[in-house]
Amino acid sequence: MGDSITTGYGVSENESYFNLLCQHLSKEGNFTCDNLANNGLTSTQFLEQLKDDIVIQKIRVVDYVVFSIGGNDFLQELISNLFLYLNETSNFTNFNQVKNKLLNNLELICKKLKEENPNVELLIIPLYNPYATLLESNETLIANFKEAQQEYATVAKKYGKIPEKIGEMIQDKKYLNASAQNLDPHPTIQGHELIANAVAETLDVTLIQDQKMNYFYIITPIVIIMIGSYLVYKKFHKV
Repeated sequence: MGDSITTGYGVSENESYFNLLCQHLSKEGNFTCDNLANNGLTSTQFLEQLKDDIVIQKIRVVDYVVFSIGGNDFLQELISNLFLYLNETSNFTNFNQVKNKLLNNLELICKKLKEENPNVELLIIPLYNPYATLLESNETLIANFKEAQQEYATVAKKYGKIPEKIGEMIQDKKYLNASAQNLDPHPTIQGHELIANAVAETLDVTLIQDQKMNYFYIITPIVIIMIGSYLVYKKFHKV
């Protein structure tokens, strides 16, 4: 259910944020990780996957779902009209249509996850603009994308947690492959490290809160299943 950001497209398996996250979490306990992400996934396809009975069965028994979605929704529009967007223009009809559909789908995705598992904790990776530097001369477009990022975060926060800071940070040149000569929107090794650290930090906060709420409990093996994103399992036993 996740896209190529989650599969680690463009970096080695050990360098992907999924594996870096698993390495971090393994220090906190006994974790099992399984990456089931798919390259090129859109928010509409994410919704389709949520109709899969096997996926739903897994969602119903997990405590955490961590996912990223939306990059591919914008990618086709930005690449198809890149030269148009390189020039200042106020006509963003297509862009806004893509944004509105994504925001609606994100809401449906979160609602579906909560419907199937009311107790599940959601962590959503923020939306980022891979061509922020390339298109920086088009201030109107950049402003529109920032607005889309903010609206995306607003929807995400209605249902779970989102490490918003990396949405802007990852647009730095060192974190992305995209350039005037290379339209690859995927994160570099450093970009994957940035995402992994932000997700781990957010999950750690959640785990610490859970431990405070369950003072007489200890954490035993936690299982994480990546379903295009991650499905995180945990189990508590009385001391």
